[in-house]
Amino acid sequence: MARDEALAVSAGNGAPPALRVYRFEPPAISIGRFQELDRGINLDTCRAEGIELVRRPTGGLAILHADDFTYSVTLPRGGSGLSAKERCFSVVAKGILESLRVLGVSARLSRHGDLRESASVWCLESAFGVDLELGGRKICGSALRMFPGAILQHGTLFLSENRRFLDSITVGAGSGLTTGPSFVTLAEACGREVPWEAVQSAFGTGFADALGVRLEAGSLSEEEEALAQRLTEEKYASEEWTGGGGEDSGRPAL
Repeated sequence: MARDEALAVSAGNGAPPALRVYRFEPPAISIGRFQELDRGINLDTCRAEGIELVRRPTGGLAILHADDFTYSVTLPRGGSGLSAKERCFSVVAKGILESLRVLGVSARLSRHGDLRESASVWCLESAFGVDLELGGRKICGSALRMFPGAILQHGTLFLSENRRFLDSITVGAGSGLTTGPSFVTLAEACGREVPWEAVQSAFGTGFADALGVRLEAGSLSEEEEALAQRLTEEKYASEEWTGGGGEDSGRPAL
């Protein structure tokens, strides 16, 4: 999370847009920036199972990162308010839809109202904002944050079904809150297991083709890594940030 914010700060300072893809080891839960920590997630079970917890800089609901594919995109802001958000969602959606087509999946863009009170604490079981769907079920959930001069968007696709794992850490699981998978995994969508590396390759091809750009492999600069380290120590690893309401105690110098 700290590296994603560091990339957003760089984009606000004139660095090129960046597509970053990664996975979590050990499993972790990322919760939305303003999400209540103690609602719906069994924290004792998470600790017992070695599941780490982090609060995202972006909004939305919780995501269990276990056998999933996570991306972040950082773009120069290029505007303000709703127009900048719409531009970012549109650009990223084109890239993901083409990436899924490379994998043989024909998903579509679906627009919903703003997030309201949800029966579930999990992002992929709730419909809000702009989602990518297959057969009426979410296949990719996304969340966005506007920084000074830049926009950061996060998103996740599940490679395989983890319902039993999800239920074990959900307060109220089995009480009728969920009646079955409301999201689609890549394994189900493709009819086969899809390795993480195959999704990584598809994202490289899909974003380049959809947006007419050439992607270059890279890593964070020394300055970005230093900022990420500071953000980790001062924010993302702190109990105040993780347990609080997502308000920044301070923001990095731009």
